[in-house]
Amino acid sequence: MTGLGGEQCTATSKRSGDRCKRLVVGGGVCVMHGGNAPQVRVRREARILAAEAAQEAPVTAADAADVMLAAMNDSHGLLQRLKANIASGQVQVSDLSALGDWIDRAARISKMVADAGIEERRMKLTEGQGQLIALAIRQILDALGLSPDQQQLVPVVVPRILRSIGEAEAGR
Repeated sequence: MTGLGGEQCTATSKRSGDRCKRLVVGGGVCVMHGGNAPQVRVRREARILAAEAAQEAPVTAADAADVMLAAMNDSHGLLQRLKANIASGQVQVSDLSALGDWIDRAARISKMVADAGIEERRMKLTEGQGQLIALAIRQILDALGLSPDQQQLVPVVVPRILRSIGEAEAGR
């Protein structure tokens, strides 16, 4: 697991076969074994960003759809952060390379979410719940034995109350 602490260089000696003893923040290889190469630095910085994000995120159980949506939102957030760094003039070569990587990653994850039909499934669930609520309201009102005057008020009162509940929920 790549953390924010130093990890042992992954390179090995050709002569002895022993692993390098140097520590590298973000993992990978040390400076002596090619750690200063631009592509190596970019990948190391991406691992560090991912480790920082993982440390900040609360660990909770979730279903696959929630995980995919969270990944899409996280990749979009990192993409926006990289764009802000570039716009503010704090540009590094690794930022430009990471920007391209995260644009690709965000696009792939967003396509996975769209292909999985997550939003459509959630909409169908919401519609089904709405139909159940409407059925329950109808059965409750039928069981109350309302007078004709009271029955005429139902199409006015029920939608008004449901709208006010929806607005209160949206305001939270």
